[in-house]
Amino acid sequence: MAFDANVFLLKKESAEKLLVPAPAVPAGGEGSPATPAEPPKSTGGALIPSPAAGVVAVRLSGEVPPELWNKVGIKLIPKLRSTNGLRIEVVMTGNVDGSSAASFVDDVKQAITDLDLQGKLNVTRE
Repeated sequence: MAFDANVFLLKKESAEKLLVPAPAVPAGGEGSPATPAEPPKSTGGALIPSPAAGVVAVRLSGEVPPELWNKVGIKLIPKLRSTNGLRIEVVMTGNVDGSSAASFVDDVKQAITDLDLQGKLNVTRE
């Protein structure tokens, strides 16, 4: 079990209350007419979309040091699982002594089979 300072447990009733939208309050307080929302700005007749409009693809790339590999699985991947169309590809490389390479590749292939990832992860010798 992992504890994170930014994770909070709520009772079902409290969570449901947070999901209900707050009632609109007029800008000038009670009894005054609400100020209409400012129309989107335009440039030469073309509307500028708000930053939240549409779908934005988020891509993570780069090298992760070995001491953080487990934390990626604990902290980062759960956040990414909330996205639509998540796809994760991995590239792992390491150097092995030539005399033990065949044995090492067999061990890695067995681990891939144990994880039921054969056909999804490929092992090559370069």
